[in-house]
Amino acid sequence: SVSLGFSSEALEQRSPSLRQAIIDSWLIQDPTADIAITNAGGLREGLPSGEITFGDVFNIMPFDNTIIAVAVPGRIVKEVLATGTRPVIAGLKEAPQGWVLNRSGEVIQDGTMYRVLINSFMYQGGDNYGPIAEFDPNGFDTGMSYRQPFVMWLEQQESSPGKPLRI
Repeated sequence: SVSLGFSSEALEQRSPSLRQAIIDSWLIQDPTADIAITNAGGLREGLPSGEITFGDVFNIMPFDNTIIAVAVPGRIVKEVLATGTRPVIAGLKEAPQGWVLNRSGEVIQDGTMYRVLINSFMYQGGDNYGPIAEFDPNGFDTGMSYRQPFVMWLEQQESSPGKPLRI
């Protein structure tokens, strides 16, 4: 029941802006990472209108996943984006020339190593994301719940009925 903020509008589970806010929060909390990827199946509910509580965030992300940091080459990033089930991505955008890093505007290169954040379900090979752990079997489990960066982001917005959340 802990209040995290206020939204004047509800956002459906499949809302691109909700999904993007969630995955972007991972990169905000870990600015050393280049890319963050989660699977849409790990996001199970929408965001209600009105007061937003920790319980609401738990309903959106109900699993005990943690965030795993891995170092993988661009070819693996491209492979999992092509074969993984419903990726939700931060730090990259698709362009005519290929996947482009948001920070630098550079196209990701097959042989260049990137720091990528994924959830523990994906790291264990769930939803066809196996190539990540196969390449980096020593991924670093941050111990942070995959919902915690979004909780922190919501609190940082300091939203209220007079200043509703903007997603």
